[in-house]
Amino acid sequence: MRIRNRQKRKLNRFAVVLDTLMAAHNFNEVSLLKAIGKRRNENTIRAIQSWRNGDTRPRTGKYLNLLEKLEAKFDLPVGRLANLSGGRASVFYRSIKNLNPQRKDLITWHMPSDFDLRPEAQRQEIMEWISANVMPCGTAFGKYQSRVTRAKFAVVFPSLPRALGGRQWMGNRLKSPEQIRKFKAHGTIPAPPRLAREMSQIVAFHTAPLPPKGFRRRRRWTQATSRTTTARIGLILGALAAPPDRNVKGLGVPVADLTVALFVFPDVWEWYLNWCEKRRGFFSNSEKSVLYDVRLLTRKPTGWIRQHPRLAQRVKPIDGVLSQRDINVARANWGAACDRASEHASARAADLKYVIRVHRDPYAAILPVLTNESPLREYKKIGDEMIRRMPHEQPHPMRASTAVRNYLMFRIALHLGLRQRNLRELLIAFPGQKPRDTSMLEELQRGEMRWNQAEKIWEVFVPAIAIKNGGALFFRGRPFQAVLPDLENLYAWIESYLQKHRERLLNGRSDPGTLFVRTLRERGCDPELNITSYYAVWKNVTQRFGIYNPYTKRGVIKGLLPHGPHAVRDILATHLLKTTGSYELASYAIQDSVESVMKHYARFMPHEKIARAAEELNKVYR
Repeated sequence: MRIRNRQKRKLNRFAVVLDTLMAAHNFNEVSLLKAIGKRRNENTIRAIQSWRNGDTRPRTGKYLNLLEKLEAKFDLPVGRLANLSGGRASVFYRSIKNLNPQRKDLITWHMPSDFDLRPEAQRQEIMEWISANVMPCGTAFGKYQSRVTRAKFAVVFPSLPRALGGRQWMGNRLKSPEQIRKFKAHGTIPAPPRLAREMSQIVAFHTAPLPPKGFRRRRRWTQATSRTTTARIGLILGALAAPPDRNVKGLGVPVADLTVALFVFPDVWEWYLNWCEKRRGFFSNSEKSVLYDVRLLTRKPTGWIRQHPRLAQRVKPIDGVLSQRDINVARANWGAACDRASEHASARAADLKYVIRVHRDPYAAILPVLTNESPLREYKKIGDEMIRRMPHEQPHPMRASTAVRNYLMFRIALHLGLRQRNLRELLIAFPGQKPRDTSMLEELQRGEMRWNQAEKIWEVFVPAIAIKNGGALFFRGRPFQAVLPDLENLYAWIESYLQKHRERLLNGRSDPGTLFVRTLRERGCDPELNITSYYAVWKNVTQRFGIYNPYTKRGVIKGLLPHGPHAVRDILATHLLKTTGSYELASYAIQDSVESVMKHYARFMPHEKIARAAEELNKVYR
């Protein structure tokens, strides 16, 4: 057997097997072709040499046909060489293609190394398990989400700053008018100039330090509130504009006629509520949030729409929903029309309270963790598994840096219990660098991780304005301050990440200043993690290292399902409830009120409460 590039051949099983077989039978490229009845061909000879060297693999139909002849010559099972090559004839390749080609790496991770050699029934069983337990949209709710999100229908506002809810319209990449027309019919649409100005004025009104002279405002929006409300209004307007004969089955309002003044008319909201109910099959909290937005914009005397009666001139009739008579009545007395809208929204919100249903059990994905005697200890196993399977840096530097970042994201989230927005927007002050002062962080509405040189500790400081419930009784306007403990080499991991891995991930791009950054392999990508990419990273970690795979023995928690970073808060609260029985201490861990912990976060089952009480009572008899 010839000695070749060991590094390549080590990573290419196909090259090793082919070279071993040819050496064992004393074949070179020319004699091999002659043995299988093929004419001598210089291109084919060079191709086989390249395969043996591990430089390339057979991909085209011509060479896959050659592999079949080689399998017959060497008395191998049908598909053996094709499976090793990963070509289009491979069982492995076909299985991935049929399941989800975009997630090839994830599926490969969960496939046993002998997948190609297993019986067809067992291969099918493995693929079904991966589809149900690892892939997104495996649950009934996931399948519903996958179905409804294929049809895009929102209005986006490219002129707004991204921090306040602005979104670029993907149709800008299209060239021909026909492509743009088709894209608008099936996807998101950019707001027309007049609607874009309305939304910009609403956002400016609610986010400015003070409202304009002569106008009144109930409260100032944070950037997070602005992003959420802008997205919600965009979805409502998108539903109104969507064609009625498409998948979305919208109202078909011409895009040029869209205006937030439509929110003043109760009949428009009746249509929207009925549309939501038909589309989903029931009402959810989303509709309740929408009605609160209507009430906010029309309430007396602080509603933005109420304070702009000239908006009434922009409203046009909508067949079957809004008549010219209704518009004339509203124009005659805009304040009374806003009163009716506000009262209608309040009444409908009260009605919805009794019929709202929850899509799914929010704890279903992490139920095996929450039912454990020590939920945090059980969930921490994911971090331990990440360390065990940490890739080596020499052959895979970018992969190693990504793994270190993911591990730190996991560890720091478990120590702090902050919401994912605060974690992904967390700034970093490097050792020796002066920390940002409080006023700057308040202006940015972000927190910071900083090195305390005097005490040799890493601290995290987040101003109250950057926290969702920063004005609640728990904070009372005071900042979040916490020390990261140097447990299980956490400081060593942080030092390694900051010194080399973070810079490698940035790959020469401008530094956004955040602790966690994207893995940047391509140009034109924002280096800062957003809500989608941060969630995707966390879910990928749980899919690879959390979910126990009975076929590969990888993963550490049986029955776990893919989930996002918000689950950490529930795990921390439940862990403290189970170990201490104190709702107050649980509320400290996630910086929230006792009532909120009891209502939203802590899954403390009745039989567990009874067992804990019995444990204390039984001490009398010991």
